Amino acid sequence: MTSPLQDSPPPPGDEAEVSSEELLRLIMDLRARVVADAELGLDARPAAPKAAHRVDLPGAGGGVGPAGRGAPARAGAPRPAAPSPRPAAATLPPRTASPATPAAAPAAPAGSLFRAEEKGGWSRFAQRPAEAPPAPAPSPPPGPLFSPDGAAFTPAPRPSPPWRSHPSPHAMVTGAWGFSLGGPDVPVGSRVEAAAVELRAVREAIGDCARCRLCEQRNHIVFGMGNPDADLVIVGEGPGANEDAQGLPFVGASGEMLDRMLSNVLSLSRDEVYILNVVKCRPPNNRTPEPEEIAACRPFLDRQLAALRPKVLLAMGRPAAQTLLGTTQGINALRGTWKVWDGKVPLMSTYHPAYLLRRPEDKVKTFEDLKLVRRRYDDLGGRRRA
Repeated sequence: MTSPLQDSPPPPGDEAEVSSEELLRLIMDLRARVVADAELGLDARPAAPKAAHRVDLPGAGGGVGPAGRGAPARAGAPRPAAPSPRPAAATLPPRTASPATPAAAPAAPAGSLFRAEEKGGWSRFAQRPAEAPPAPAPSPPPGPLFSPDGAAFTPAPRPSPPWRSHPSPHAMVTGAWGFSLGGPDVPVGSRVEAAAVELRAVREAIGDCARCRLCEQRNHIVFGMGNPDADLVIVGEGPGANEDAQGLPFVGASGEMLDRMLSNVLSLSRDEVYILNVVKCRPPNNRTPEPEEIAACRPFLDRQLAALRPKVLLAMGRPAAQTLLGTTQGINALRGTWKVWDGKVPLMSTYHPAYLLRRPEDKVKTFEDLKLVRRRYDDLGGRRRA
């Protein structure tokens, strides 16, 4: 696909198509670069002075007139006389400084936001300050990515819950973001501790996995993250590029959309559920996992679900739904209807957030699926933190 940043336009009739996800990424990258450059004063380099404009006196040269330097003389016009001797140096206007002289560069306007004197400019790299400069304010998050009815809706940010400030003894299991098991104190012998211990054992059993060819190009094994005591477990297909880089499931644009699904429809946050994938390593070019790759990871997936014992399962995408249900039906036939996993756990299938980024018109269908999940979750006594 032709990049939208190329200088040369595509040939007629072969225009490049840019996905909404790619366009959003490009806009956010450009915005982040502009904000970063403004904060660091990288655009505060002294501007080169403009060359002095030449003023041509009448009869001062041939072929120079209102049309500019080098304009041809009109046909039939008398040739101008030879130029008069150059006047004395004392009568010449002051000589303009050479562009190579930085001292003569014009200063930035007094109200400029990018003055080197105010922002530090390149002087920040010349000497180390006594104290580290304050961190720049974070960029505002992008607009709502999940709005089924088309209305602009961005929920108010939730305050950070107190349990995130406490280090968890099971941080490796519950995710690199440091989610604990619901509080600083975990009762010894409780179900949640048993689930965390079993999840740790599953991770240790995976080790530095080389059971299929997905290990050849991976950066991180994406085990899972969330609360081992969650009543809702979300199963995806496999890690993408962002997940492989960070070692966490559902991050990047698809992760932001999932967070909005949880918050706007289910009134849940990411640390109140548990999220994992069918395969733990990224398939090349985000292709669908092969049957042998799913078979290599299937024992660990089953052990994770057995340790979590959720009240409701949500399968996102065709590979996840087919793997959990053991069927070859497509996602359009599976979504919107309740199935059963392991003979007792209700399972709902719906579209994957990455698919919705490409086909936003199907958000309405996903919204209906999530409303069914919320109703069943509440009927079964699913828990929410106040």
